[in-house]
Amino acid sequence: PGQELTDTDLRIFLKDRNGDGIDVLEIRYSLYWWGGTDWETVSGSYQIEPESGPGVGQYWVLWDIPSGQHVGKYQVRWDFRNAVDAPFQQIRSDFSIVKITLGTSRTAVVEDLEGTPYVVVH
Repeated sequence: PGQELTDTDLRIFLKDRNGDGIDVLEIRYSLYWWGGTDWETVSGSYQIEPESGPGVGQYWVLWDIPSGQHVGKYQVRWDFRNAVDAPFQQIRSDFSIVKITLGTSRTAVVEDLEGTPYVVVH
């Protein structure tokens, strides 16, 4: 947690039926913020290609939390597919920004509400 998210923060592990890590053809994510009545897209965070993690099938959100970002409930929506003609599958994972330090540096404490999703890719 902090000003910029790292590979230990919002991440996803994609695995095949045998439990082995698998890289997919295409993966992207979008960030949303709970505005009180509906999910709102976080500015500039729609359908971004994620960073690759240290292992096969591991991806994470690279996000430099902007100044003035709201404390509250958020959601990362992972869209991925394993073939050009296949539809995208989506996994949603909730998280919260629970504290933002004021001052010259932007720091946020990010809390993962659901745990890191493990997805079996068919």
